[in-house]
Amino acid sequence: MIYPFHGRRLARVIVIETIYNSELLNYDLDKAFEDIVNMRKNYFNEILNEIKKDDIKKMFLSDLENWEKIINFSKALLSAYKLNKERIEEILKEVIVGKWDYERIFLLEKSILKTAVCEMISFDTPYKVVIKEALNIGNYFISEQSIKFINAILDKVAEKLNLKV
Repeated sequence: MIYPFHGRRLARVIVIETIYNSELLNYDLDKAFEDIVNMRKNYFNEILNEIKKDDIKKMFLSDLENWEKIINFSKALLSAYKLNKERIEEILKEVIVGKWDYERIFLLEKSILKTAVCEMISFDTPYKVVIKEALNIGNYFISEQSIKFINAILDKVAEKLNLKV
């Protein structure tokens, strides 16, 4: 399967992967970010020779041409995450109640949630766009049941942050 993420969605996935790898391996966030960025860029360069369809090849070429913009958005999102990590976790723990236990949520789901909440509190991205992006990314990594869970949690977060006007 060819890597399905491009543009800003790719930038978000890089942050999700960074948080995931950092927490899973108890690894420095900046080092994890650097490793993932290098790995993705190398992959994009290598796969260009194998892609036969022009429209798909154009997506990869576009990402490489806009690599600096993509990485700058990732860096800004990761910096905001580092500055607001405790607040993000507090928000998530407050909205994840009832039949759910924050500590038992899978790390990948938490990484998606943390990235989305970070974008909600740190950027001017409309909350509906943030939720849609999280769900689209989640479609490639997690189950349909987890997608519904993430949707419900992010909807509660948007409500808590008074973004739903």
